[in-house]
Amino acid sequence: MVKRFLGDPDTMLSVNHFSNYTGKRAYSIDRVHEIESSVEFEEALQKSLRRRGKDKSFISTIKKERKRTVKHVGKKKTEVEELLELASNELKDAIGKGLRTPHK
Repeated sequence: MVKRFLGDPDTMLSVNHFSNYTGKRAYSIDRVHEIESSVEFEEALQKSLRRRGKDKSFISTIKKERKRTVKHVGKKKTEVEELLELASNELKDAIGKGLRTPHK
């Protein structure tokens, strides 16, 4: 369903594991939310769950989890954002201590 609805990833993020040298696919959270709120996606999800023999209680659990996850994921920073923030903070600390970068 990911390939069908989202297509190509928005970016590829590196991973530190030899068996996944191509990296992990990353999609814009806004695009994911847009797709997940579409009627076509909901119908495909329901069909997939029925095909796998899932009962109504499982389906309601999935719906609750999807709602909770949307709130949780929307607040979380991406790995790239976290690394940029970390690097920025380290640079600010170094400048605050009077350190400078070498010039050529």
